Amino acid sequence: SFDHNKPQPPPCHTPAILSAPSRANRPMASAKVLSLLSASDDESRLAGLTILAKMANSASSPAPSPSEVSKALPASFVVRLANTSIKTANHSYMSLAVSVWTYLLTPEANTTTATATSFLPLVEPLSKLYALLPPPASQPPPPPELLSAAMQSLQTLSRQCTILKATPPVVFSSVVSLAARLEKAKATPQSPPTPLLTACNEFLRSCCLTHPDVPLDPALLPFLEATSDLPLSLSTLHHHFVLSSARPPLKSSARLQAVVRRVIGACLHSDSPLRGSALLLFGSLLEDYGGKWTLDAPSDNKPLQAFVRISCGELRIHLSSVLELATSDDPEPFVKLSNGVSVCMRVFLAVTKLLVQIMDDMDDDEGGGNADWSALPFDNLIHIKGSLDDAVDSMTQLLASDVAFGSDRLNAAAEEIMLSCLKPLGAWYAENEVEGGAYQRDMMAKALANGLALCDGAYKGERNEVEGDDSDDEPDVPEVDAVAQEPLFFLLPALAKIFNCRDDDSGASNEFISEAILKPSEPTTSRPKAREVFLRFLSRQLRRRPRAVIENIMWCADVLEGASKHVDADEQRALSGGLARALGEAEASCKVFV
Repeated sequence: SFDHNKPQPPPCHTPAILSAPSRANRPMASAKVLSLLSASDDESRLAGLTILAKMANSASSPAPSPSEVSKALPASFVVRLANTSIKTANHSYMSLAVSVWTYLLTPEANTTTATATSFLPLVEPLSKLYALLPPPASQPPPPPELLSAAMQSLQTLSRQCTILKATPPVVFSSVVSLAARLEKAKATPQSPPTPLLTACNEFLRSCCLTHPDVPLDPALLPFLEATSDLPLSLSTLHHHFVLSSARPPLKSSARLQAVVRRVIGACLHSDSPLRGSALLLFGSLLEDYGGKWTLDAPSDNKPLQAFVRISCGELRIHLSSVLELATSDDPEPFVKLSNGVSVCMRVFLAVTKLLVQIMDDMDDDEGGGNADWSALPFDNLIHIKGSLDDAVDSMTQLLASDVAFGSDRLNAAAEEIMLSCLKPLGAWYAENEVEGGAYQRDMMAKALANGLALCDGAYKGERNEVEGDDSDDEPDVPEVDAVAQEPLFFLLPALAKIFNCRDDDSGASNEFISEAILKPSEPTTSRPKAREVFLRFLSRQLRRRPRAVIENIMWCADVLEGASKHVDADEQRALSGGLARALGEAEASCKVFV
């Protein structure tokens, strides 16, 4: 091990080298340092490091390049120097070790992976350094050179982890523990962070951005409970729950659930860009973990209904902007709008699924109580459903607008957003009845008719296959995955329910909507007939392997069967003829009768 008791080299050598050498002597100074660093004894190496540290901070001194130093100086010596500092409390040794390590990993050095790997053993003494550091305001305060070395090491450690694309767990744990101690030592949670805490936070933020496989460390919980840095807290949770392949055990940790609820709530109630990221995390967690983590005490779940209300309110704002810019030629605003709409609809679908689970649970013969949100009081459920109703209304208004169909200048990005509304609408009306008076029924009918026309727009080139064109050209049919993602596919269950309406309270609404959708378009309009849209969709399904799209075909059959009940004899004959042609072409092209 390094013998710190041995005599240091005579100080007379240092001034001789560093005293403003002439241009002719500069290469000689660098050569001298490299000679000392490559010596076999520790005293010479220590002298070389001391001189190198001064030369690196001097504009007039010709310090050797990092690659030259890396070849001359063994990394093991730097590690031993740091270990000696921990054992003997000689802070100058740690400062020296961190200085040369930083010099070798500076961004301008183009450090190789091999060099960065050789310094990995340095993480052990560094982790001990972070564990020994007291808060800056403690008495007696930590030595300034020790704080400086710790701050510099955090920056260099971040650089090394970026080069290696990995973060040593022992270092991550020690930095998180240090950050938690520094957070708790603040006078108030709102007090500004100390420079050392800022360095810790930047290191943790770098880990979240560049290293998606860092597992959730137990030390993170105390830090997340104490920190007031919302951006860091949100990025940390997003990193572990969305990006990382090793998902944390959210369902089994009440403390982690409380942290997640607090961070999401604080971000949603802040007027900042964090709101969109918080909604993304909220939707992802609902999809992956269900809804039980959202519940605190059954008597107080107002935060949950606030999350849903804010998400649905954001969706209405985004869709209003889409309506205003629908005919704009500028695609730039739609990038942000599309992301925002996608996140809010993800939340909508996840919440709808959880509400459906409650309805299924109530129908359970065993008495229910198994759904994630069974413990929610009835008034909470009413508030949540009211928020979803508001989101459905905003999507319906957008699709029922005149720009949704009939405008030749509809922006392609706006059209994509309108098509994305069909999936949540289909999911909602597959489980819920059409409510409201004549105005709501008319808006819903117009929205679904416009939605069918928009669905058909992407496949205009295939219309000849149902119309009976004798062309020999084979139309381009999407692959199975692409077909399954057609917006019309997500509307089929809702349309089948509406068309096959029963004579109950909702029968009048369903009958009205069915006739409005299936009524042949006026000759003066360019909207395609609904039966043509369904038949073209069915034809695309029949030309795929039956096992891959059998569900699509069955839903389409239910829609066509229900549609036949609402049209006259001429339309029924046209429907039968189109169906026969679609089946015949499928048999001829696939050699298999489906």
